[in-house]
Amino acid sequence: MVKRLAIIILIIFLVVLRYRYLTHPSKDIVCKHIYVFGDVATQQNYTKECEKEIKSRMNFPLAHVTKAVLDNGFFSFDKSFSEAETMKILALLNDSASYAWGEVGTFISDRRIVFYDHQHQIIAYTELEEDNGKQTYSYPYLKRFKWGYLTTNAYNELNKMIAN
Repeated sequence: MVKRLAIIILIIFLVVLRYRYLTHPSKDIVCKHIYVFGDVATQQNYTKECEKEIKSRMNFPLAHVTKAVLDNGFFSFDKSFSEAETMKILALLNDSASYAWGEVGTFISDRRIVFYDHQHQIIAYTELEEDNGKQTYSYPYLKRFKWGYLTTNAYNELNKMIAN
């Protein structure tokens, strides 16, 4: 009886693991290649590059978002954001005042926000640094992200949005 129960539990675990593997977004095949950027922004060309993006009406993620999901890792539950929460997150990420010029160290992410279009295709993502780091990495990259280092206010606001 115990052996049978152990086998049933193992099978259930393997089915759940397989499901998570098949539904977990892989960043290797994530995004439609809709934009290829050149060099990253520098302090010398930042204003000019941002003006070009604004004039071209380029906003992250360069396509219409219908859904955003916080991916907490393979063995964690994901969190879906409402449309209003998604718009707030996008507004924060698109605001150049949310970023500061900062030293970019070794970036290790533990969470990411994945953005989907109406066909449930992944169109963008923002990776968040582990251990409460302020560094982010977004694809597709826009110059207004500077080097992806969030200001303290933007970092606190984003974490508040994610926690709710």
